[in-house]
Amino acid sequence: MNMIRAALVGLGLVCASSPTAQVSLDDLDRAMDSRSDQMAAFRDRLNDPDPNRAMTAMQLLITKGDTQQKQMAIEHGLSSTNPAIRMAAVTAVFDSQPILVSRWYPEERDFNNNFRNRVKHFRGTINADKSARVPLAVGQYSEDAKCWVDLRESRYCLFRINSGEISIRMDGWAQVALDDSGRLMGTPMIGGYRTEVVIDLGR
Repeated sequence: MNMIRAALVGLGLVCASSPTAQVSLDDLDRAMDSRSDQMAAFRDRLNDPDPNRAMTAMQLLITKGDTQQKQMAIEHGLSSTNPAIRMAAVTAVFDSQPILVSRWYPEERDFNNNFRNRVKHFRGTINADKSARVPLAVGQYSEDAKCWVDLRESRYCLFRINSGEISIRMDGWAQVALDDSGRLMGTPMIGGYRTEVVIDLGR
């Protein structure tokens, strides 16, 4: 529905001052076809035979595109078989300063308040099965610290990429890696407990 409305707005078919205005099926088809043509054109640019042009298109759509454009570019980049494009996609995701959904699975389910406090620090919630759902608010990149900071606490590094390796900072720095689904996965120490962390980059 949001996609259709955006297309209608672009064609001037939504009239806020006239709630009784009607849209014909032809108007609707033209709006939807126009949007489909635009998305097809974006896909063509993401698949440009020049890898530099394709990467530039991907980075721009991730950082500046609307929701649908961003999602399309992220999926394209993270599913690439080219490691450089996959890493560029992760970088562009971080640069867009998203709030990433992460899930934490501590090895020990009878954890103490240290783990609970770490979940609370990130404004997460602990589930009935003792896993946690934690939002990670990515802030801007710090040239001094060479990391993306926590949006809510800008002195605190959250992610970094160094020599093609992605790391997350919890109790300390720990490496995370992209799986085949385009998620970041790792087992950092959190609140003193080894914890499986799964981070969805597409949301």
